[in-house]
Amino acid sequence: MKYDNGQITPLTEAVSSTCYRTGCTISIDFIGNRLTAHVSTKTPRPADSTLPHEVSLFADVTPNNFGGIHIQHTGSSGGESTTMLHYLKAEWK
Repeated sequence: MKYDNGQITPLTEAVSSTCYRTGCTISIDFIGNRLTAHVSTKTPRPADSTLPHEVSLFADVTPNNFGGIHIQHTGSSGGESTTMLHYLKAEWK
């Protein structure tokens, strides 16, 4: 999402996936104006799911000099759907 003076604009269409399960890895690359996010997990896909088990998202964005990182998770509730970050590395060059 792009947040600009209270205005919210999606960068891509919404994607539902089973890749955000235990052991998920999210890698983000920013080259020029192109943001790429790839998400995968070693956890097997649920047998009853038809959702993709790995996703790559692409968006053209306007670079800025602010830097930083933000993670927002809004899709689960209850003890079995908790989110825990085991490792995070952010490098700004």
